[in-house]
Amino acid sequence: MRASLPHILVVIPTRDRPADLGRCLESLALVAYPSWELLIVDQSVGDASRQMAETCRDRLPKLTYERMRERGQCRGRNVGLERAGAGIVAYLDDDCTVDPGWLADVVGAFRRHPSATLVFGSVHAAPHDPEKLLIPVMLFERERVVAAATRRTEWGMGASMYLWPARSSHRHRFDVHLGPGTRWPAADDWDYAIRVALAGDPVVLTPAIRVCHHGARSLEGGAARRLVRGYAHGVGAMDMKMIRCGDMTAVWRALEQIRSYLSTFLLLLAAGKRPSGLGRLAMYVRGLAESFLLPVDQARCLYVASRHAAMRR
Repeated sequence: MRASLPHILVVIPTRDRPADLGRCLESLALVAYPSWELLIVDQSVGDASRQMAETCRDRLPKLTYERMRERGQCRGRNVGLERAGAGIVAYLDDDCTVDPGWLADVVGAFRRHPSATLVFGSVHAAPHDPEKLLIPVMLFERERVVAAATRRTEWGMGASMYLWPARSSHRHRFDVHLGPGTRWPAADDWDYAIRVALAGDPVVLTPAIRVCHHGARSLEGGAARRLVRGYAHGVGAMDMKMIRCGDMTAVWRALEQIRSYLSTFLLLLAAGKRPSGLGRLAMYVRGLAESFLLPVDQARCLYVASRHAAMRR
């Protein structure tokens, strides 16, 4: 039975959050699965994250630690893809924790969908005070499969994202110009999912895989607002990139995003509540416009560094 289980490479990109990383590794030390290894891609300025990884090494299976000078979560994710063998790549954010049966649940989802190459699991919030803190989540009520280009405006979170690259003839890479650590600090996970769906490979969204997110942002200090607006900024850059690459469903998604932000603002205004939505709309439109700062590789639907940017480096 064990011989039939796929090997899993767990990839954690991290940057200067040693306490979060330590909590994540503590949960991974309890994972019950016979064939897996761990890759930590560290983009930290300091040395605390490396030290944290070393303290947990004796309680984890094969652990590889790699220091990376370049910034950007997607660069770390691409390192995981380069190391992937014939099995599954499981991406986990450093501010998340998992249950002992986590990897068994991942394998179960792929077995229920033998043609799937990408699976997103649910991301739940750790206990917190919602009046003071925001923790981003992604909850699925039922398991579903998206098998083609779609107008869907929400996918999953990279904090609970699983690939089986060998199942597909399309070797997609993460767009290193999207996501945390870049000009557009979000939408890298949705961007990857859309490109997989456009290639005709099924994408599974399932509540059967659970990850707990501890990444809280303060509502009072403005951190939560900046985070949400950053998401809108990234989605705008992603949508325009896909439009430039010929994805006509992205035109519908852009119109739906604008409608959603305006509707939220008008509904709150009509209810006599403090309106919101215009800030996110402004950042979304900014992302649409800023897309043209970079050329795109239309064949791979990726941003590419401009010659001017390359000369500056």
